[in-house]
Amino acid sequence: MRVQVEELTGEINEIKNELSSLKETHIKLQEHYNELCHQKKFEENENFQVKFKCFVVTKLKEIRTITNGFLPALYFKCLKF
Repeated sequence: MRVQVEELTGEINEIKNELSSLKETHIKLQEHYNELCHQKKFEENENFQVKFKCFVVTKLKEIRTITNGFLPALYFKCLKF
């Protein structure tokens, strides 16, 4: 009977160790996932800024064309890239 209790205790300890290891792995994976999400958001934001700047420049060129090359100083004040 005592041998069975010791065997079960050993198995329980092994399971606890495996569970602890799985928890550590889960934490590391969660941290890595969070880093990837942050990086993706940063890249999306950066991509949006580039597209927005291109859009603004295009619109300013259209305005310059419409106004025969005259581009009011007000537009330059708005361009603080």
